[in-house]
Amino acid sequence: MSKLLDGADAQRILKPATTAKIALRMLSSLRVIADYLPEGLAGTPAVDILLAVYVAEDRALYPSITDLEPASSRSEGVTRRWVAALIDMKMLEQRSGVLALTENGHRIITRAITELYRRQRELD
Repeated sequence: MSKLLDGADAQRILKPATTAKIALRMLSSLRVIADYLPEGLAGTPAVDILLAVYVAEDRALYPSITDLEPASSRSEGVTRRWVAALIDMKMLEQRSGVLALTENGHRIITRAITELYRRQRELD
């Protein structure tokens, strides 16, 4: 589940955010960038996939590979290879055709999003 992030230490009043909301914003930003940059220059499919699964899980959904639409991967074959790599890295697991983050994958993504939020607040 997503984690509530506190902006109390910021210099201005901030609405609290959740890690899932930030992940959704990141995913949306990556898709916009991928729409404007030449193919192959935007991000990595691995990040897109992990964020998409993170957001889906927060909504109690578990996507299949065909449900994923990584902005940085225009090919289902590339997406499948990245999913296989993430499974090998023990960040994703696949059961009955659906994907889920492993505990390790969830922990890594949550920590990354939390740190991103902290650094963004430093820039405010």
